[in-house]
Amino acid sequence: FAAVAAVLLNTLVLRTMWHNRGQLKPIEGLIALLACNDIFMVAGGFPLQVHSSFAHTWKYGETGCSIYAFLVFLGGIANIYILMTLSVLRFIKICCSQKYGRRISGRVVAILAVLVYLLALVLSLCPLFGWGEYGPSEHGSLCTLKWRRHRDYLATIFIVVFFVPLGSMAISYSRICCTLHRLNRTISSVRREVQIVRMSGFMCVGFLLAWSPYAIISMIYAFGNPDIAIPPWISATMSLFAKSSTCYNPCIYFIMNRKFRKLIEKEFR
Repeated sequence: FAAVAAVLLNTLVLRTMWHNRGQLKPIEGLIALLACNDIFMVAGGFPLQVHSSFAHTWKYGETGCSIYAFLVFLGGIANIYILMTLSVLRFIKICCSQKYGRRISGRVVAILAVLVYLLALVLSLCPLFGWGEYGPSEHGSLCTLKWRRHRDYLATIFIVVFFVPLGSMAISYSRICCTLHRLNRTISSVRREVQIVRMSGFMCVGFLLAWSPYAIISMIYAFGNPDIAIPPWISATMSLFAKSSTCYNPCIYFIMNRKFRKLIEKEFR
C-alpha cells in the first residue's frame, strides 16, 4: 500500500508542477526532484523488500541483493542531500537576500542537483568497489550495508550523510526563524516565505523522524557491543518505516502549501 501511495502521490505532485511550471520559482525545482527521487526509491526496490519480508529471507540472489541495496542507498543519500540543499538555499534567499538571494537561478539549482547526485553516486558505489560492503541484513529479509564491517566507511557515512546534513538543516532553519522573527510579518512577501519555510522544515523533520530510528539501530550494529541482540522484527520494521517516508512529502505539500492546493484543484476542474 505504501509503495502504491508513494508512486501515485508523487506522480500527482510532478504532474501538477509540470502543468504549472511557469508559476514556479527555481528553488521549487528541488521539490520536483525530491518527488522524482521518491518514485525512484519505491521503484528501485520497495516491492522486493516487502516480498522478502513476508518470506523471511532475501529472494533475489546475491547480485539482486547488491543492486537493491545500491539503488535504495543512492536514493536515500540523494533525498537527505536534496533536503539539505533546499534548507541552505532558503537560508541564502531569506538571510542573505541582498547579497546572494538573486543569484539563485534555475541554472544554479540544476548544477546543485547534479552535484547532489554525483556525491550520492560516489558514496553508494564505494561498497561495490571494496570500501564498504552490501549484503543481507541481520534478519536476512532485505539487503543493506554490512554494518559490522568496514567501520571506517561506516563512520564516514554517518558523518557525511547523517550528521552534516542534520547540522546544516538545523543551523539554516534556526537562522531563518530568527530573521523572519525580526521582519514585519504583515508584509505579504514575508508571510509567503514563512509558509514556504514551514513546509520545507516539516519535510526535513518528517524525513529525519522516519530515518533516525533506522540510523540509530544501524549505529548500534556498527559500533555497539556485538553481544547486543536486536530482535529481527525491530530492524525490519524500522527499515520499512524509513522507506515509507516517500509518502510523507506529497501530504506535506498539500496540507501546508495553499498555492499547491489551488494548483491541484485547478488540475481536476
